[in-house]
Amino acid sequence: MRFPDLVIMSINNLRRRKLRTVLTVLGVIIGTASIVVMVSLGIGLDQMFMEQISSWGSLTTINVYSGSSYGGAVMIGGGGSGKSSDPTYITDDVIEQFSRLPHVSGVSPVLEINVVMRQGAYEAQYLSIMGVSQSFLEQIPLGEGRLPEPGEMGMVMGNTVQQNFYNSKTGRGYWDTGEMPDVDFMNKPLFVIFDMDAYFQTRNGTVSSSEDGQTPVKPPKKYMMNATGIVEGGPDDWNSYSYNVYTDIDGLKAQLRKVFKKGTVIPGQPTNKKGKPLTI
Repeated sequence: MRFPDLVIMSINNLRRRKLRTVLTVLGVIIGTASIVVMVSLGIGLDQMFMEQISSWGSLTTINVYSGSSYGGAVMIGGGGSGKSSDPTYITDDVIEQFSRLPHVSGVSPVLEINVVMRQGAYEAQYLSIMGVSQSFLEQIPLGEGRLPEPGEMGMVMGNTVQQNFYNSKTGRGYWDTGEMPDVDFMNKPLFVIFDMDAYFQTRNGTVSSSEDGQTPVKPPKKYMMNATGIVEGGPDDWNSYSYNVYTDIDGLKAQLRKVFKKGTVIPGQPTNKKGKPLTI
């Protein structure tokens, strides 16, 4: 039997049993569509899950703290005895050891300090400035501006940092009014207060006394600084760089040397077992 004869016979059979033909075609369409929908749904859910995990932080980044920070106990080459009364810190030598570990592509120290920032009538307290290496800065996705140069105290502002500012006259900010504070990071300078202890002790504008009741505490000095860039994203977007302010670690070290006298404990920074400050 020739091929055209087979085609004609098949068509005649389909015409003769129309209901079965329609049901068969409908079953094939539903089955194919179901497979396509399930595969698409699986791929979409997998991508959404990965994006959600990535938004919490980089999947290839590990934050390591010393045994004296945040209650953690992560050390390299500490001897393993755990009997020493000396605090343990992540020093430059420890960072070098991390960089030599297999599969480690980069290591950056982090020097973090909380500050008060002001611009006009707006103020933000407990903003975290993080001094990091240039290799770390280069990973920050910028939406505007540039990264600070080595040794420069230029600031890269997280894209949600603006929400933390409030009107110091009314005490109301974004979370009270739903309106974004009128703060311009890129075109206006910011006044930064590093000594938060002195700030809160003298915030009424008067000179108070220290904890020993003898040494007078003067209002802290305000330093005028500029932002060099802003992390990409709008004020309602979120990524692992959204909430903090970043700068070059050497620039931050130089700035802290100006703010705090030699031998003074820097708030939020580690001390030795005698309570004396570590050298920056």
